[in-house]
Amino acid sequence: KRTTLNFALPPGAADVHLGGGFHECCVKVSDGKVVDSMAVLPGTTQYQLTYTLPVSGGRAEIALASPAPVQHFMIFLPEDGSKVEARGVGDSGVADMGGGKTRYFKAENLAAGAAVKLSISGIGARGSAGSRASART
Repeated sequence: KRTTLNFALPPGAADVHLGGGFHECCVKVSDGKVVDSMAVLPGTTQYQLTYTLPVSGGRAEIALASPAPVQHFMIFLPEDGSKVEARGVGDSGVADMGGGKTRYFKAENLAAGAAVKLSISGIGARGSAGSRASART
């Protein structure tokens, strides 16, 4: 099968769940990468990833590069009182999305290879660095 989408997950990403444009028949998570062989059709496709990150010393980091041009990109984090420094993506605030307060960060019109990084600090013993990232291409 030909690879149509291939990108690395942040180091230590676990409990990875794929949704949206990912189809079970054609996508796999292996060696810290998501590899998709589904045909890319014209139009808009939304890909969604959910994963947890390890926390060390109250810190976690999400760093990635867009695998292709991305029209809309969002990252969601729980509102747990931790501090977030964002690069390559803007802080859009806090909203209640049905499961409690959630912080979200977004960017538009990312070029292929554009770097996005969130450095999270002050994560308490009860907090975790869970993230859900979804992108529309």
